[in-house]
Amino acid sequence: MTEKLINTITGVPAFPPDNRTDWNGQDLTPLKDYLRNVTHWRNWKPEECVAAFPEKTGPEHIQKLHETMDTIVAEGMPNPYNYVGKPVPVDAPAIDRLRENLARRKELCIYDEEMQNARVVHFLNYDAIQARMLTHFYTFLFFENWKQDLFYKRFVRDHLRYVDELQCAAGELSSCSVCFEVFSAVSQARSAFFLVRRASVYH
Repeated sequence: MTEKLINTITGVPAFPPDNRTDWNGQDLTPLKDYLRNVTHWRNWKPEECVAAFPEKTGPEHIQKLHETMDTIVAEGMPNPYNYVGKPVPVDAPAIDRLRENLARRKELCIYDEEMQNARVVHFLNYDAIQARMLTHFYTFLFFENWKQDLFYKRFVRDHLRYVDELQCAAGELSSCSVCFEVFSAVSQARSAFFLVRRASVYH
């Protein structure tokens, strides 16, 4: 591997443990530790904030998002049920679309200059700090520019999905009451539902 990733503490290039590139069947703990040391990572919690992307780069555009959020909070947090059957137009002003998307959340997790300038941004899954981004992308992501918002959400909707075999297996499992009871028991024992981390991109 070439020296592309820099240790954020020492400032020198760092290679994966044993310079390994194939981690199939291996203990991933060393790899996870490595990634935390060579990437810019954030512990965004979808239940607490909305991931917000400014229309353009630059501190003034980040500040604009903060001011938009401050205005919403000052005017009173909207009730999500007010939008049932009355969705905001997709090309509505950013402040109106953000109000609808908040769902009682009072914070923004902004894609700021530090993240924009990072070589790699890593969203980790780390129980020690309760880091797990398991949520619906369309309720978590907000793009200030409505055209960007539509583009990326439609891209995920149309091109990133579970493979057919997994969908079929899930359908069979949900129709089997005994299987569901076993699955639920195992899930609760792990304190979380299983997350299948495989997606297929269809062109």
